[in-house]
Amino acid sequence: MLRLISRSALVLMTLGICQGAPCDAAPIVPGQTTFYGRAIQDVRILGGTLINPGPEFVIDDLFGDGYITIDRQAQVGSSISFTGVDSVFTGFRPELGPYTFGAAGSVGVGSFHGTIDNIVQNPADPGFAAGDPSSLISGDLTIDVPSFYFQLAGGAITLETGAEFRFTAALDGLPPRTATLLEGRVPVNEIPVYFGQELVGYSSDRRIELRAVPEPSSMVLLGIGGLALVGYGVRSKRQQAA
Repeated sequence: MLRLISRSALVLMTLGICQGAPCDAAPIVPGQTTFYGRAIQDVRILGGTLINPGPEFVIDDLFGDGYITIDRQAQVGSSISFTGVDSVFTGFRPELGPYTFGAAGSVGVGSFHGTIDNIVQNPADPGFAAGDPSSLISGDLTIDVPSFYFQLAGGAITLETGAEFRFTAALDGLPPRTATLLEGRVPVNEIPVYFGQELVGYSSDRRIELRAVPEPSSMVLLGIGGLALVGYGVRSKRQQAA
């Protein structure tokens, strides 16, 4: 009897790529992964509050540079669940001075968790048989954030959001091999920000631009290229001296 094979499965078989944990792939092992990048959001600061006695004002594209660290569980089927270890982004604006925002970890305010689903692994990767995260070449990342914090005035003022939201992205590596946009998704775009029990503002249009992390092989080639340039420079100087 002929067995029907879906078009997507046929493509994966042809390319030698494994989805989930077939093809003798070891499930990706537990561990930590850190994503580096820039978090951006629009902020509306209400007037007549403890932190802003003056008039209301809006800051578009308030950004901070930093990182997100997750603690991965072992892969089950084609999914990985994780909890948030730390998320810290820092920046400066004349209206606010230096600031920090993020969740969990270093400040202990806020939290996040999520999953990586529809994982596809590459059998050609050296870590494929051992379940190394480097074998991941495709997956759907979801990060759920029940709340996060803002810190102003050198940490003297801590604000906290009051509504859950979500980030999603398509990954091409763990961490991503190319620049990747984490898009913020929430039923209501503006989420409230509180100082204690007082509503002091709103956050909206949240997104995170994750930086690409070169593969180890690329770093090796870059190093070899750098050494070659150094060698060429030394040889040129010797020839000129002669």
